[in-house]
Amino acid sequence: MLIEEISEGSVEVGFDDGTVADNVEVRLYDAEENVIEEGTTDQEGIYEYDSDLDVERVVAEDDMGHRADLIPGESGGEEGFIQSLPVWLRTTAGVGILLLTAVMSKYFRKDKGDN
Repeated sequence: MLIEEISEGSVEVGFDDGTVADNVEVRLYDAEENVIEEGTTDQEGIYEYDSDLDVERVVAEDDMGHRADLIPGESGGEEGFIQSLPVWLRTTAGVGILLLTAVMSKYFRKDKGDN
């Protein structure tokens, strides 16, 4: 399960296969871990709350054991190292790996042919 802040006071809950998580329980917590609001997502997986609330953490949970946590205002909470790199750098690294593989393949094929 994934949860994403789509605007201040609004989160979207879904699954990694792209389906929405409708009718999922959402709880908002304050800094002391007290529940300050509870509700469920709508048909589109959206949960809206008063943006004036002092929300420190948002938790979405369904009855199948899926759970997602979000700290509002933080971007990319579960983003890995590779995904955090700029696109141009990831692209350059990918092309470099392909070129290295091609060169190594050609070298080893040529080396076997000489024996």
